[in-house]
Formats: sequence, structure tokens, C-alpha cells
Amino acid sequence: AILAEASTQPSALGRRAAMKRTISHDAQAAVIQLRNLGFQPVCLPPSRGGTSPFAALGVRPGAAWPEIRHAFVGRLRQFPPERHPEEFVHIVDAYDVLKR
Repeated sequence: AILAEASTQPSALGRRAAMKRTISHDAQAAVIQLRNLGFQPVCLPPSRGGTSPFAALGVRPGAAWPEIRHAFVGRLRQFPPERHPEEFVHIVDAYDVLKR
């Protein structure tokens, strides 16, 4: 429901009407909503020196971008924010790290 609610609300990242909505934008909005509700991850996310972003997504280091994207979508389905907020935040963070 958090991911679904985040997709129906304007993005906290900006309100640009022309911006293409993607699953990563919706997932990032869900993470922001979790944090606004007071959730703080117990373990460090990949962007702050936690687990490897490849390990968080379950892919090998040096994996091709389509494999990373496929793993990201699969992990989002496996760990929805309502039941697994910690894992969800780490998955979104890992994807963001690899996207940069």
C-alpha cells in the first residue's frame, strides 16, 4: 500500500509534470514516505558504506544493466515496503548507487 500510495501522490523529488514516472521513482517516493512515517533503517544502506549494492540486489559485481534492473524489480516484489521496510530501503538505495 505504501508503494501504491506513493505512486498516486506527487513525487517528493519534484513536481515536474514532464518527468517520466518509473518504478524507481515510485520506489524512491515510497522510501521518502517511510521516512516521513518515522522509519529509520537499523543497518547502514549501501550508499553509506553498508552492504555492497550488488549484494543488496543479489547480482554479481560487474553485472550488465539489464540484469541489475531485472533484479531490482524482482527484489521490490519480493520485499514490499509494508512487510519488509528495511530490505526495501536497502534495495532502493542500492539501485540508486548503481544508477549514478
